[in-house]
Order: sequence, then C-alpha cells, then structure tokens
Amino acid sequence: MAELRSGPTGAVAAGGMSVELPLWRAISWYRLLALVYALIRYDLAYLHYRHPVAGWIYLGALVLWTLASSRAFGDPARCSWPLLGVDLVMSVTGVVLSGAIDTPARIAAGAITVPTIWAAGTVLGFAGKGGWRLAAVAGLLIGGANIVGHGGLTLENVHNCVLLLVTGCAIGYVIELARASEATLSQALRVEAVARDLADAGFEVVATAGDGAQAVRRAAASSPQVLLLDLNLPLLPGVEVCRQVVARDPAVRVLVLSASGEQADVLEAVKSGATGYLVKSAGREELLAAVRSTAAGEAVFTPGLAGLVLGEFRRLAAEPPAASPRAGQPPVPHLTARETEVLRMVAKGLSYRQIADRLTLSHRTVQNHVQNTLGKLQLHNRVELVRYAIEQGLDDDLG
Repeated sequence: MAELRSGPTGAVAAGGMSVELPLWRAISWYRLLALVYALIRYDLAYLHYRHPVAGWIYLGALVLWTLASSRAFGDPARCSWPLLGVDLVMSVTGVVLSGAIDTPARIAAGAITVPTIWAAGTVLGFAGKGGWRLAAVAGLLIGGANIVGHGGLTLENVHNCVLLLVTGCAIGYVIELARASEATLSQALRVEAVARDLADAGFEVVATAGDGAQAVRRAAASSPQVLLLDLNLPLLPGVEVCRQVVARDPAVRVLVLSASGEQADVLEAVKSGATGYLVKSAGREELLAAVRSTAAGEAVFTPGLAGLVLGEFRRLAAEPPAASPRAGQPPVPHLTARETEVLRMVAKGLSYRQIADRLTLSHRTVQNHVQNTLGKLQLHNRVELVRYAIEQGLDDDLG
C-alpha cells in the first residue's frame, strides 16, 4: 500500500525470490538417492526375505514411478495433488507389502523396511505442497501402514511413525515460515518500486504499508489524497482496508492496483469505496496517469472495466428500494440545471476533462459542480454519485 500526495497534491501506496525451486529439486534428489539406497540394501539381503521375487517386482515398479515423476517433483508448478496422491499410494502399498515379503524374524528384529526411507520423500512432498498439516496426514498414513504391515504397535513401529510425523511437521512448518517471509519481502519490494516511481514522477509519498492493518493505521495518521491499494494484503484484505479508510475519511480517493480483473473483485472493490481499479499489467506511465486522474477526482478503470461497473449500478438501481421514504425526512435537495447536466455526464462515465470539453467549461468548474452536488445530496464520492444518478434515470437522458 502507498499513500500519496501528487506534486502539490498527496498520495499513499500499499502492496502484497523463491525457495520453491531449490526445495523441490532437493526433494526430487532425495527420492532418487533413497531409491538407490533401498535397491542396494535389498540386493544385499534379498535372499533372507520370504518372497524375494515379489520384492523385486515392487522395487521395479518403484524405480519406474520414481524416474517418471522425478521431473515433476523438481518443479512446484508440475507437482500436482494427483501426482502426490499416487506417490502416497506407492508408499503405503510398499510399506504394507514389505510386511508380507519380509520374514517375521527380521521384522521382529527391527530390520529396515525396504521402502520406508523412500516413503519419507512422500511426506516431504506433502510438506512442500501443503505445509505441516498435510505432511502430518501423510506421515500418519504411512506410519499407520507400517504398524499394520509389521506386527502391530511394537516399539519400533511406533518409533518409525513418530519419526515420519515429526519430520513432516517440522519441514512443513519451516517451509510455511519461509514462504511467509518470502511473501513479505516480495510485497515490500513491490511497494518500494511503486513508491519510487511515484516519487520520481513528482508525487509526495506520505506513507507506505506492508499489510492491511498497517495500511488503515497509516492512512488515518497521514490523511492522503490518494490511496494506492493492493487487494491481496496480509492480516486485513484490501477491500476491508478500503471500506475502513473511506468510512473514516470520505475525501480519500482509493485507486486499487490488483492482479485480478475478475468481475467479482472489481465490483467488490468499487462497492467498498474505491474510485478506480487498475490491473497490475498496466505500464508505469499508465499507472502514473491513473494516479493523477484519481487525484483530480476522476474515476479510473482499466479499459473494459468501466462498463462493467456502470452495468452493475444499473442493475442495482433497477431493484426495488429497501424502504420508502418516511414522513418527516427532508426533501431531496434541488440541483441547478448545470449541476444536473454535469451529473448526467458523470453517470455516463465521462471524465471531468471530457465533461469540461463538452460544456466548454474549465476543469476546475466541473470539479466544483461535482463537489456542490455531493454536498447537496450528502454523498461521499463519485461512485455514490454515479449510483444516485442511475437510480434517478439521469444516465438515460444523455445521448
């Protein structure tokens, strides 16, 4: 988030390296090395097994699966939940089968189960993909399979189960912390870059924030003219930040800068009080122009989104009112002919500069008309003004 004042005006900015790739490559290599270790151990002792051929068949399938999935395990984007599900099935199947393949004497003596060390890679995969909770689930399933296939609740079986559980939870928790730190750093760098661009363009950046709660506090303390806001903020969502900031100070103009151009996100932001919405794919000059327009009181939307917002207002205006006016309420204030004319153009989505050109007025005069209209109607921003105009049918009176 950034809070700004542009030139003589002011503004605030608020926004949201990766450990992922090295982590998954390490897991992929662990699975390969664990497979080699399991093959060596089995080759050295397979004559002591009860069904050595069955063991070789399972290990052959394990080799094929490990090699086929190794590239996917080395890339977080390709390591999907279905793939992890198959990996979990391979681990559980191997642990259960090893109880039938090995001899009771070896199992009682605590001999290492052939796939156990490889199965730890499955737990690491769940830790990397879903954090410590899902790693715990995978560890419990594999540990439970080990108990079922190896003679029940023996000390050795419980030890293996606890080891898988603790390892998965610890690794998963560390990964979650690393991701949170990475997200915080990435967000801070993005905010810093945007703030630097704004400062270079002549805006006064009066505050920046790294999370939603901090954004609300700093906006209250700095009273920015423009709040440049990311919707995806930690601690408090950007929509709620917008709602709280505008409720406290209706004069603040909120320009949302978001990665999402989805209809639901745009409408939710506008309904919370945002006066503009720009997707993050916008270039530097487009962003700077949007901030200037927002500071001037204009509604700014990424091309294609303005019509969406006006269409939603028309839909809301078509709905029956929640309650009829009560007796004793003050009448609707009278607007001058010029104010009504300006209001009609605002409802059509025209910018202040376009309205000024059409009516042969100065930009400042148009702004004054809008401010007077807001005061008379007891509205707080242009978004509420557009909705009021549509409810009154003024958007249909202008060709």
